[in-house]
Amino acid sequence: MLRKLFGPITLRGGEIQLWGCSPGCLLLSLLASVVLTVALNLLLRAC
Repeated sequence: MLRKLFGPITLRGGEIQLWGCSPGCLLLSLLASVVLTVALNLLLRAC
């Protein structure tokens, strides 16, 4: 599963390989960012 998220995308039968974040990786990154932002806000309001 990690290979699908972070591995290369092969196009044209292997002629072209693109490295980057897949849509699943981008969604995971966005979710982590939102969770950390909410957690930080809660911590700052508690103090």
